[in-house]
Amino acid sequence: MADRRGAPRYPFGMEGTIHSGGGGAGTNMIIRTISATGCEIERATAITIGKKCELYFEWRDAVIGLQAQVAWRNPQGRMGLKFIAVDRDTQRRVNEICAALRAQPVSGTRPEKKEEDRPAPGPLTFHKPGETPAAATSERVRRQFPRYVSELPALLSNPATGSTANVKLVSISLKGGCIEGQGLPEAGQQCELNTEWEGRSLLIRSDIVWRTKQQAGVRFDTLDDGTQQALKQICANLRLEPPPLIFSN
Repeated sequence: MADRRGAPRYPFGMEGTIHSGGGGAGTNMIIRTISATGCEIERATAITIGKKCELYFEWRDAVIGLQAQVAWRNPQGRMGLKFIAVDRDTQRRVNEICAALRAQPVSGTRPEKKEEDRPAPGPLTFHKPGETPAAATSERVRRQFPRYVSELPALLSNPATGSTANVKLVSISLKGGCIEGQGLPEAGQQCELNTEWEGRSLLIRSDIVWRTKQQAGVRFDTLDDGTQQALKQICANLRLEPPPLIFSN
């Protein structure tokens, strides 16, 4: 049974992705209704009441990321989510969505598509720094693992040249991240990141997937169980990073 609603909800019908935590790819779902404090979703993998999750959806050329908690669920596959730990900018965007839906005339509401006519949700695309919209669209890049804001210092080693450099992991996930520093390796090169978490040293072998003057994207190679568990603990203690903006012509 749904809980009492403290804020008005509006029909939304937006497709998005939900992550239940602990890593892994997100599940496609539909946001049936939304309010300033929560939403109702359907077609999502069942998540236990009280469990925290992460919700992503597109609105007006941007991707919004929200932390939420399952307030209720029913046997028909619908769930009520309560938004939690919402920063000021994200709350402003959610309020704008509700205001736009409230102002929309009932007669202008789009008819709900039949299940067989509904297209499958496509992957979200975004730009790498310095990348053109056409290139981003053609690659159809999709982040399947949430990223978190990080300030972890690390030592970057380049086996090809033997050089080392002090860098900062400005964002991190279970599969990669973004580093910032000087003299970064070119895209396509392998590297090693040596960082520390709660007194434990972590050595992570990585590949450079893109590079700008002061930043580079890294994809982690196969991780042992200990390093994987340490990364989960690190991410669990960091703030969720909203996905990058989506650009379209």
